Amino acid sequence: MIKLYFKKVKFLFGLVFALLTFTSTCNIPKFVWAEGGNGGSSNTVNVLYTFDEDYARNFGIISIRSAVKSKNPDSIYRFHVVMPKNTSDETKQRIRATVEAGINCSAVIRLVDENFCKELECGDNFRAVSYWRLFPSRYFLQFEMREIPTLIYIDGDTLVLKDLTQLSSAINPRRVFSKPNGAEKRNVIAGVGDLLRETLDAYHSPKELFGISKQNLNDYINSGVIVFSLSDYAEQGIEKKIWSYFFDKGARGKAHDQAAINYACHGLIANLAPEFNSLAFLFFENKNSRYSMYDAREWEKAKTQPTILHFAGNSKPDSDGRRHHPNPFIGLWWDYALESGCRSESDPVYREHYARKRN
Repeated sequence: MIKLYFKKVKFLFGLVFALLTFTSTCNIPKFVWAEGGNGGSSNTVNVLYTFDEDYARNFGIISIRSAVKSKNPDSIYRFHVVMPKNTSDETKQRIRATVEAGINCSAVIRLVDENFCKELECGDNFRAVSYWRLFPSRYFLQFEMREIPTLIYIDGDTLVLKDLTQLSSAINPRRVFSKPNGAEKRNVIAGVGDLLRETLDAYHSPKELFGISKQNLNDYINSGVIVFSLSDYAEQGIEKKIWSYFFDKGARGKAHDQAAINYACHGLIANLAPEFNSLAFLFFENKNSRYSMYDAREWEKAKTQPTILHFAGNSKPDSDGRRHHPNPFIGLWWDYALESGCRSESDPVYREHYARKRN
């Protein structure tokens, strides 16, 4: 009897130790709660959005709807939506309803302490939530970082126009490439070249901001669409480098959230064709030497057949509509905005510039 008692005690101690070890190993963030599951199967397209409640209602839900409406029926999508803990149940339900209206679509809503990254805020355009995309380990558990092969981050001010399966396979987390010095490394992120590659001097000093010369900015990308290899992102210690960028270097400046990930991942970034992050203001430009990073064919496809249209900066579709007349996709954004209940037909911009086009 005593022997049996000691066996039970030993078993219970072993169980407690195993649980404590698992918790420690998984490094579970204490301020995160995920509603809805993990990353799905290996062929799942995992899509990440991060925004607060206001941005969700004004742009994010519209982008999610466009992604759901543009997917192939056979594709399996898992949306990971990262929002502040104080997000209302109504907004969370609207996001779930938008996602679940699609075939083979599911949602995981990950709630983060609204004060996370508060110390990085820099004016109204760079609120704390702007930085959350840079720190996926704060809302994905370690086993998820390993089991989700690739993760597509998409800004909320976007319109998804094609299926994302091709984009999901744009970066192979197991592909090893050789560097000139003989070391072997993997690309940790992929993205579309940003125009700051060629106009950087107009905004800030490369030496001061990046610690690398302008001549070596051949992999500087726009952070509105990023394909992550989560396991390699973690293995390369990218998040630690980003914190160092902000605090050790004291870096601040134009688009410094974007600059931070470019700084931390420099040399480990794969370039994507511009169709995967077609910046809306390109529709006002003709191909010229200022955009030498794109060839003529890529430039044309980005404007006529984009996979993701990105309304970056002041090119938002709900601002003065006359700015966006050259963009043939604005009317579709308004269709999704009205269908999702994020905008109404009484909106003055809609009434003045788009109502007649839709009718």
